[in-house]
Amino acid sequence: MNEALTALFIHLCVPLAGMLVYSLLCRKILQQGASPVFLGQLFLIFICWGGLLMVTLTSLFWQWSGMASLGFGFLLFIAPFLMGGVGVCLARLSQPSTSQRWAMRAFLGYFGAVALLIAVATVSR
Repeated sequence: MNEALTALFIHLCVPLAGMLVYSLLCRKILQQGASPVFLGQLFLIFICWGGLLMVTLTSLFWQWSGMASLGFGFLLFIAPFLMGGVGVCLARLSQPSTSQRWAMRAFLGYFGAVALLIAVATVSR
């Protein structure tokens, strides 16, 4: 029973919470005049952070699976390019809004979090 609750939390509750937070955030920043391009950038940031969270939770509290390996492959081979593209676009803004500055912090924090997780995984081996 405990294992089923863990799986339900990691694979259902976390993604649903992410989609809910993203939609509420989009509604708020659309009212402030955000562009559809920025909403797309924000979506990519949410996807990458969500993938990192799900792979981390899976490795800590559940059992590794083929889906976890696919998620890890995404984080290793695709997410850095997606986040890099978002970072370049955000860095080119001459006068970023508050939301865009927060998105840039999320971009930078993502690479910091990945580096920290790699360091922890290397040391704990």
